[in-house]
Amino acid sequence: MVLLALSPVALFVGLGLSGGTDASDERLDFKRPTDLAIRITVQENHSLREGRVGIKRGDSEEEALPVEVAIDTDLTAIVVDEVRAEGAGLRRSFQNVGGEVSAGARGLGDDIIGPTVELVSRLVGRGVAFVPNEGAPHGFARHYDTAREAQESLLPRLEPPTDWSGLLPPEGVSGQTSGDTWEIEPSALRSILAPCGYLARKGKSQDDAVPLDRRIERALENGVGANLQLLFEGEIEGTARATVTAVQQDRREGNIALVEIEFELKSECDRTDALRTTHELPPGEPAADVLSAALHLGLKGTARLRWSTEVQRPAGVEITADETVEFVVGLVDEDQLVSVETLSLKGTFSGQAKIEDALLIGSERER
Repeated sequence: MVLLALSPVALFVGLGLSGGTDASDERLDFKRPTDLAIRITVQENHSLREGRVGIKRGDSEEEALPVEVAIDTDLTAIVVDEVRAEGAGLRRSFQNVGGEVSAGARGLGDDIIGPTVELVSRLVGRGVAFVPNEGAPHGFARHYDTAREAQESLLPRLEPPTDWSGLLPPEGVSGQTSGDTWEIEPSALRSILAPCGYLARKGKSQDDAVPLDRRIERALENGVGANLQLLFEGEIEGTARATVTAVQQDRREGNIALVEIEFELKSECDRTDALRTTHELPPGEPAADVLSAALHLGLKGTARLRWSTEVQRPAGVEITADETVEFVVGLVDEDQLVSVETLSLKGTFSGQAKIEDALLIGSERER
């Protein structure tokens, strides 16, 4: 993927035009421009190398499969956020979502013995309007506003365009002075750990000769190793503390505050309904129904932000963290024997986001 070396905000400044809002000299702020859009380009990697699968049937002791499990994910996503040209609310268009995940038994070194699955999204090429509605999820009703539409069932899960205001310092702290520190509500880290929200990913194996273990397949379908949005769908606990490590001048971005956020998060997300919807057993497997499914996620690491006071938003984010995952599924067979499968994984997460001004796209329906 090739990105232009000169961002739209630099082009507008060079022409003497305003590409956003006036800069703030007092404290960090976030203001959404009305004459430009915001493009977010995200790249993330999950490298989960310490993994095991445990199976407990009835009252028997849990048994572990004799092989270690590993998952490796590389993902790129691009979305464009903007204020709607007509009517109240915001608009998000999904420009690109792609990548791949390798999953299976852990071989020598970092090798994974298993198939590589392509990550794609049903939302690419679609635009979604978010209209203020207090009774709707996150305060917005949603509808597709492009000629090509995806499933209506995806809309309630989509988040409105990213809002970084939850990361801002409290009153009395400017965030523009080296050494400034403040606490952040853990849920506010959604804006940097999952800035593109739920991307409706689906996969197709690129190597049909190597079957994917059904336990791992269930885990992938439920976001393991590919969707940090799920970290924020359950009860999230933890701590996050921001510190301004430096303030510097950038030729293109103006005055920049370098903000480092140390965080430790954990959550549990109920995936029972989601798994029941997709639950299928391979031919020959005894019938079984889903009793429960829970996804436990944990992240501990550091996020480094470049916050531009010129355009009043982050210009970039880099994240490194240790990641833990546990996916617990309860099944009951035709003889009413209950079994519990537990997939446990440990590894690392790394991600980066480039946040730029972009030209307005607008709705196809409003042109």
